[in-house]
Amino acid sequence: MSVSSGGKTAEGVTGKTTKPIMKVVEANTQAVEVVKTVEDLNIKCRISMGPRVDWKINTGIKSFDKMLNMFAQYSKLNLNIDVENKSLKPTTWLVGNIGRTLGEVLAILARERNKTMGMKAFGYSQGLYEEAFTEIRILLTGKGGCWITRGVNVKFFGRIGEISEEAVKLFFTEFAQAIKGTLHIDLIRGEAPYSLWYATFIAFGDALRQAFTEDEWNKKQTIVEPIA
Repeated sequence: MSVSSGGKTAEGVTGKTTKPIMKVVEANTQAVEVVKTVEDLNIKCRISMGPRVDWKINTGIKSFDKMLNMFAQYSKLNLNIDVENKSLKPTTWLVGNIGRTLGEVLAILARERNKTMGMKAFGYSQGLYEEAFTEIRILLTGKGGCWITRGVNVKFFGRIGEISEEAVKLFFTEFAQAIKGTLHIDLIRGEAPYSLWYATFIAFGDALRQAFTEDEWNKKQTIVEPIA
């Protein structure tokens, strides 16, 4: 089964929308920080490269915090996220907006790095956690899209702790649209929800780490097309 990004967005999950407001607090080749407000949701997000420092992730959803911590560990990005949510909207909406915000922050970081050093812009990784096995490919082409394929050996779980699988899928869809990248996720094997999605976030982090690797051939390019 494949899931494409389609036209669905986090803001559109419940129909009524209010235009988001995002303030960029810091932006350079090593770090980006933003504060974003969407209706009754406030997200503070800071990402920095370089030596590892202590980071804090607080989305209000413990199982999702664990996934994001795995992403930070394997992407080698210091990730700080603090979410203040007064909205009564579903968790799917919240997780989708976190994905979009993370994509927006990394899009700014990519733009800053492309000005001076260039980036590889492509990453591929495999994630392994207990019995689960996944693969992820990402290409920062300037064209946003997410495709998720579920193998015949992967069960449908519905939920991972406090959140649904649909919420996690929307996280990736919103991320891909915001960073303007092509994201392919292959769920190859999984018998338990936590191990399947932990493996996915491990692969996601490592693939993104590769995409942000310095590459002077791509310096000052905003759209990087694959070479035949």
